[in-house]
Amino acid sequence: MTATQTPDSEEPSKFARIRSWPWLTRILPATALVLLLIAVVPPLRRGAVIATSRMILIVATPFAPDIDDFAQLPQATRLLGTDGSVIGDLGGEKRRPIVKIDQFPEHVRQAVLAAEDKDFYSHGGVDPSGVLRALFRT
Repeated sequence: MTATQTPDSEEPSKFARIRSWPWLTRILPATALVLLLIAVVPPLRRGAVIATSRMILIVATPFAPDIDDFAQLPQATRLLGTDGSVIGDLGGEKRRPIVKIDQFPEHVRQAVLAAEDKDFYSHGGVDPSGVLRALFRT
């Protein structure tokens, strides 16, 4: 301590400053406890997955493309170059008919769902684990 410093003007210790942070002493342990409960209790886990998927849908919806009429979509597969120029169309003049899902047999619909997303009927439209997996892989 120098002559100009008094005992009252000393800075608080590092631990005293850390204890004064409410997020570290109260919020962080409470959040860890809630996450642990969600991970351990299956009904809470399912509810958290459904709530997370709903939030992802709410956040992502404004970024979805606006397609007023599916008939406006190109029916042929168009091949584009890296500069955006059209290289060609697969299928030529042949147009693919639009088939409604009701026209497919039930076993075909179930097979497509099984191949694409086995948990389709158990999450709320967006699979949070699938989204995280896609984020890490790409």
